[in-house]
Amino acid sequence: ISTKLDGKYMLAGKIDASATANWNSYEDGGTTKYKGFDPLGEKDPYDYTDSSSFRGIFDGLDYTIEGLTIDRGSEKNIGLFGHVRDGKIQNVGLLDGSITGNAYVGGVAGYNKGGTINNVYNKGGVSSTGDRAGGIVGEQSNNGTVSNAYNTGSVNGEGSFIGGVVGSNGSGCTVNNVYNKGSVSGTGYAGYVGGV
Repeated sequence: ISTKLDGKYMLAGKIDASATANWNSYEDGGTTKYKGFDPLGEKDPYDYTDSSSFRGIFDGLDYTIEGLTIDRGSEKNIGLFGHVRDGKIQNVGLLDGSITGNAYVGGVAGYNKGGTINNVYNKGGVSSTGDRAGGIVGEQSNNGTVSNAYNTGSVNGEGSFIGGVVGSNGSGCTVNNVYNKGSVSGTGYAGYVGGV
């Protein structure tokens, strides 16, 4: 959805997203630049009003999204939801997917700016070619909240702020009732790497 980013949405059932592994493949000089699903609310870095962020409500009604592939190794704000601004995401699980970006990369949301993320989980791999990767959220700020969440997928970053649940948690933000069972690793100039 490129419009209606402030709407209300619900899943009507389980989604098999395994076909996304073959979507949007783009090559430049024989090198694959990106492929897979395009994140919802992928913030335009030049949009200072946040109008391209997801500001609505998404309720998965306890259904799952399985096999989601997002590969945007050179882009920021990457996840099922790229950039959340005061929105709400709840009651959804991600199974066996693969999400890759440059920075601010998370299974559920790449960047959570003042939003509420509740009752979610991720069982797929998350990786960043730069900073800030988390199994659930890459980074949150502006009193963002992650609660009742867990991650069992692997999380890897080539920079700093890598976490099993949240990569970077800003001042005033909350992480409550969460756990991680996935492997967490940082490479390159990595720092601030933790299980949660």
